[in-house]
Amino acid sequence: MPVDIYRSEYNTKPKSGDNMDFIVKGTFKAGEKWEGFTKTVKSQNKMNATEKTYSLIGSEHGLRRRLIKIESVEEGKHE
Repeated sequence: MPVDIYRSEYNTKPKSGDNMDFIVKGTFKAGEKWEGFTKTVKSQNKMNATEKTYSLIGSEHGLRRRLIKIESVEEGKHE
């Protein structure tokens, strides 16, 4: 199930004011099949982590956002 990035929990700022690590899991279209990925990104909140992941995967593999499915965004360790 795709992540709803517009929920309030995705737009909260970290308590310390610093960037946090987020673990983003999902799939992207690679030729005729879907490949899984797990990325760790530094961001202020879950929504920004999601956007950054779309940007990174899209640029690395030459894909549009509709070919990238993000399944989960979890908070990792704090800096």
